[in-house]
Amino acid sequence: MIRRSAPLALCTALLSLTLGCFGSTEPASGDLAGQWVTAPENLQPNGWYQSHITFGPASAYTFEVRLYGLYPEESRDLLSSYTRLEGAYSVRGDSVFREIRREVSWDRFYGADSPEHVTDLTGNPYYRSGARYEVRGPVLVLHYLTYPADAPVETTVILQKVK
Repeated sequence: MIRRSAPLALCTALLSLTLGCFGSTEPASGDLAGQWVTAPENLQPNGWYQSHITFGPASAYTFEVRLYGLYPEESRDLLSSYTRLEGAYSVRGDSVFREIRREVSWDRFYGADSPEHVTDLTGNPYYRSGARYEVRGPVLVLHYLTYPADAPVETTVILQKVK
């Protein structure tokens, strides 16, 4: 069974992008702008998750991990929890930098009507990072570093453009 901290841990792992400087460069209005989604990933024993990234207007950025069907006797397609990071982004060359200002999370474990939990992250340097990106038609490829143990690991994630 997935522990309560699993959604946050999963989100943090997916978001551990290479630390970088957040620049004042305006975001690209072309290829990168829009909504992107990863392929669904199965979790054991029954659930699954999917990541969503939005590069919006006025440098608005969101990253959300949605988990489904996590709890016993829960439908595989029922939203179990989510963690959403909100902030801003900028682009320099083939790199995108983000600065997270707020984390919003919710978990059905506390009841379907339970409130969202909101954390202000403004100014926290841990939530500033960057990644090299490539847009290949409807596909966004992000290249960044994660730190699963004591050394950095090159990581790649592939997302599809949402129509």
